[in-house]
Amino acid sequence: MAIVVAVEMFTEPGEKVIIQSPVYYPYYDYVTYKGRQIAFNPLLNKGGRYEMDFAELEKIASQKDTRMLILCSPHNPVGRCWEKDELKMVHEICERNNVKVVVDEIHSDLILGESKFIPYATISEKAADNCIICTSPSKSFNLAGLLVSDIIIPNEKIRKEFRYRMAPYYLWPGSFGSVAQIAAYNEGETWLEALLTYLHGNALFLDKFLKENLPKVKYRVPEATYLAWLDFRAYGFSTQQLKTLIHQKGKVATDDGTMFGPNGEGDGFHRLNFACPKSLLEKALNQIAYAINSSDLKP
Repeated sequence: MAIVVAVEMFTEPGEKVIIQSPVYYPYYDYVTYKGRQIAFNPLLNKGGRYEMDFAELEKIASQKDTRMLILCSPHNPVGRCWEKDELKMVHEICERNNVKVVVDEIHSDLILGESKFIPYATISEKAADNCIICTSPSKSFNLAGLLVSDIIIPNEKIRKEFRYRMAPYYLWPGSFGSVAQIAAYNEGETWLEALLTYLHGNALFLDKFLKENLPKVKYRVPEATYLAWLDFRAYGFSTQQLKTLIHQKGKVATDDGTMFGPNGEGDGFHRLNFACPKSLLEKALNQIAYAINSSDLKP
């Protein structure tokens, strides 16, 4: 809801909001629901590691009707933790073109291995002054059902207007959600550290399994999140064939990649959630491997 309100606050109907696909698919509705246009700035897939296309970002941001960028950091589904230099480039382009930045940092606690997360608002005072940060304990501590979140707005003028626009929706957290959120942030560090170790182990197990059983699948261990962005394109299956194999024959509920990139950025990909017991992950992978390897479908 916070991103929807930000779209309403920073833009007028018909104006453009930049989205960096393939990305968390509800963003598309957040923009179009309010009658705004999506300006696509697709990420560049360089051997499985995604990077921002800054030249294209500059081109889009410089258009007079572009008003806002939704930045997913860490990125869902490609698993990137954007580096400081990358975030500085985003800020410089957006500041130069008077584009507001709304940053979705909901996966910021879920950093794997030696990766490092850089909060956008720490880039500079000017970056902090031009952004809204959206985060929540819901991913890190499995509290999504309690409907709690944190919206961080360093700029006082923007913060006041945001509160004013949010007020009619009466979206205040319940007592249980507030208590759970405070407990998670104050007392959850030991648990979270253990979780991150387990998740990283699952990510590495997934990598090993694919190399041994589905060698044509391209997968890069994510720097953050508990989501694997799996590239099945080398098998040559159509979108529907791949869905049939994984969902119906394999009976594994992955997310079809086409949802994340409506212009083809997600074709041939599936997103897999590996935040589960290793035994369950192994079972799911075995079912996917059987479905793919025993297929008689003709690509």
